[in-house]
Amino acid sequence: MLVEGANHYTISDPFDPTTARPFLDFPATQPEDEICSLMAEIIGLFIDAHVRQKSIAL
Repeated sequence: MLVEGANHYTISDPFDPTTARPFLDFPATQPEDEICSLMAEIIGLFIDAHVRQKSIAL
C-alpha cells in the first residue's frame, strides 16, 4: 500500500533508531499521527476482509 506523505518509519512508534537506516528515507510530509491512524484502520480492514472473511471490509 502506498500512503502519500508517509515514509518507511511512519508505522514505528516509538521511532527505532537501531535500524541505522533512517537517513536513507525521505521525511514524512503529513502529520505522522494522522498517517498512523489511517494505516491502523487499513490494516484492520485487511484483517477483517482476508482473515475474518468479512465482505463488508472489502
